[in-house]
Amino acid sequence: MGLAAAALFLVGCFEAQGTRMFELEPGDCFDNLFSDPQETRLLLRVEVVPCDEPHQKEVTAIVPVPGGDEHPGGAFFVEVVSNECPAALQEYAGAHGEDLVGTGHFPSTNSWDLGYHWVICVVQAADGGLLTGSVRSATNQE
Repeated sequence: MGLAAAALFLVGCFEAQGTRMFELEPGDCFDNLFSDPQETRLLLRVEVVPCDEPHQKEVTAIVPVPGGDEHPGGAFFVEVVSNECPAALQEYAGAHGEDLVGTGHFPSTNSWDLGYHWVICVVQAADGGLLTGSVRSATNQE
């Protein structure tokens, strides 16, 4: 299961609160993934928080996926996440210990149909705890 479990299949909601997952950019810190099961077209929303406050994840990269009409399927995205997101973490954060994990979020079929054709690579604490402060390396500051 490992990486497949870490590569979270996206669902979410159209509620007014939060930010759409696929509108995040590298450097955004966030937590509280929430959804509304009553919605028919689900879209993941998150709460963006300042990186100096405790948070669950930080965006390290956006990886475009060649788009077509049909969703490529979970196995395709698991491969993209496993190939791209650990490298994105290395580039974004530089040298880091085993306390950080580079993983990613990919679009559900509904999100794909809405035009979200990319993977969002994120970093999170390996133990599932909270991060405080950005993990972005000093040489990678914008």
